[in-house]
Amino acid sequence: MTISEYYELVKDCLNDNEYQRKRVRNSSSIYNLLKQDIIKGCVMPPIVLALCKPLSCEKDIMKAMHNARGNLKILDGLQRSYTIKEIVNEYRDSLFGDSHPLNNKIRVEVYVGINKLGILYRMLTLNAGQTQMTTRHQIEIIYSEYRNQCNVPGVTLLAEADGRTPHEIGEYKFRDVIEGFTSFLQKDYLTLDKKDILENVRDLERISRIATSGTLFDDFISTYHHLVCKFNQQFDRVYDSKYLEDIANLSGSPFATSIVSLFNKSQALTGYGCALAEIMDNQIINDIKNIYEYIDKISLNNFDSVFVNMMNDMDYLRRNAKKIGNDQRKYFYFFFLSLFSKDKYSFLNFELAAKQAFEETK
Repeated sequence: MTISEYYELVKDCLNDNEYQRKRVRNSSSIYNLLKQDIIKGCVMPPIVLALCKPLSCEKDIMKAMHNARGNLKILDGLQRSYTIKEIVNEYRDSLFGDSHPLNNKIRVEVYVGINKLGILYRMLTLNAGQTQMTTRHQIEIIYSEYRNQCNVPGVTLLAEADGRTPHEIGEYKFRDVIEGFTSFLQKDYLTLDKKDILENVRDLERISRIATSGTLFDDFISTYHHLVCKFNQQFDRVYDSKYLEDIANLSGSPFATSIVSLFNKSQALTGYGCALAEIMDNQIINDIKNIYEYIDKISLNNFDSVFVNMMNDMDYLRRNAKKIGNDQRKYFYFFFLSLFSKDKYSFLNFELAAKQAFEETK
């Protein structure tokens, strides 16, 4: 089809392509070359689309595609499609006759009538080009329905495609929450981020099978958010980074400057998920919702000095750990396990749980 026909077909889904990233900005020279090649009519790899529903039995295939364009997804070629959009906007009103750049032909492949898992799998396998999709983004895509259906009051889940960093209470990166949730499901604080999903299709199928309970996901993030709110109500101070670095005698920038920035990280979420799974296995609680009762009873004395000591602990791990991220996850795992285990002297005591976590991790 021509460039003009293609753009008319996909222009609406360019801004409604939930699984893909935003326009890549750090490779402008590459895409400028691509733009010139398309204008000249050079051959480029096919753009791959998916149509979620069966195509109607019309003789005019382009008409049928246009009628179904509300169900189109771009599997491979989103960045090329953004470049084509630029070309259309630039040359739409130009006079070229038959040699008009918008009449140049491009090849488009369409998968028709495939389900969501098929779309996701093909997107992951096709995405091996110049701008590779991160494994975290792949995991985020697989669980995308959870973000769409999350109904936890006060919680905002930010996808990688949003390009935003959480700063406010209740804001979490969706991929970090997913890492925490999978740590809960697998009772392992070393997350799926450590694997390459594309190496083993069974990983994708297994993840899809366990990702069936939206209610369990909501309960997980709701209990965690309740915990963070409890801590933040007691200590809503935000430190100046340099001031905290000086008073805690840190070797570099602090791990966090507030309760929000301390507990909205992947390390804390994965530690919580793994500890919560073990607490349930040990019959300390029988249902994830039972943790609310314990959260409300947590002792939060000397919070200011405890927070500074925690930053010292994290600084020590940064200087001495072989794998910093793994040890930080281990720290939070022991922190939450110490906090919620009845047989621990640190049971429901924030200060003692932090000390115990450091002793177990260092």
